[in-house]
Amino acid sequence: MQVLEKRGQLPKNRVPGLQWDKSTVKVILTHSAYVGKLRGWYITYVTVEEIHPITRQRIEKRKQIRRDVDDPECVVYSPEVCPPLVDEKTFAAAAMILGDNQKKLGWQSRLDGEK
Repeated sequence: MQVLEKRGQLPKNRVPGLQWDKSTVKVILTHSAYVGKLRGWYITYVTVEEIHPITRQRIEKRKQIRRDVDDPECVVYSPEVCPPLVDEKTFAAAAMILGDNQKKLGWQSRLDGEK
């Protein structure tokens, strides 16, 4: 955000923070692009019918769905396009620490706004 602010490209009503939000750190620690495994087109949208909880009328909603890793519609980018920033061992260690922390905190991590 601070880079965008310097460039004059900060989105409306956004103020750059001095600290990273924990959700941003979690995305960085769990996104496979950081080990050079970037996939494109892995999210698709479908329209589903649901019953409105108050009016009981049928309504259409658009839902986001993640495609399977081996879905032919996904694009897997080469390491030349997305070079790894960390090695697999470090990435796996971070995932293990995150998993351990989540087990230790349990419901408390969700209370803190973690999704």
